[in-house]
Amino acid sequence: MILIKMYRDIKSNGISYTLKKIKNIIKNKFINIYYLYEVDLIDYIKETKIREKEYKFKLITKDIIAKMREEGIISPYKISILEDRINNYKETLNYVVLDKNGIIMGHFSIALVNTKKNPYINKNLKIPIKTTYFFDSYTLENYRRKGVQNFALLEKINISKNLGYEKSIILTFDYNIPAQKAFEAIGMKRKSKIYELNIFRKKIYERVIK
Repeated sequence: MILIKMYRDIKSNGISYTLKKIKNIIKNKFINIYYLYEVDLIDYIKETKIREKEYKFKLITKDIIAKMREEGIISPYKISILEDRINNYKETLNYVVLDKNGIIMGHFSIALVNTKKNPYINKNLKIPIKTTYFFDSYTLENYRRKGVQNFALLEKINISKNLGYEKSIILTFDYNIPAQKAFEAIGMKRKSKIYELNIFRKKIYERVIK
């Protein structure tokens, strides 16, 4: 059946189109492709355009979890993940961004190390010594395009630097162009391209970008 469909595609659209179509199907169904970005914290100086008094970066507590649950701003499933993370995985720091009225605009996490046992951190990612990993960056839909992501990134960089870390890294899908632009705007640099087998979440190749 698949061969018949391929034959029809080749006959109708040509072999070049068919091969490109097969490549995209394999890529989307079986392979995840990420870019790894990095920032050197030792000499990092960057000012955010958003004044500190407008947005606040606050550690997630049980009270904030209760507020999220009460207001229904994120799904019960995601709340259970955040709750489990703050209770059982102390190698992560988890924050919310609040506006000047205390409204939650999104949640953002930092990993201080990858123990390989933490189910919320990419298992294929080796976090070097003195390096933090930024993950699970999520801005609520009503607050997007308001600089929340950039504010959170800068706050995470400042926290990492103040804790004595020398570098910070972050992963993003290759198709997430807005995220890549945000990283580059604050001085992060693309270091490598990672190919991961989607079925088993196993890294199959990493290409260093010079």
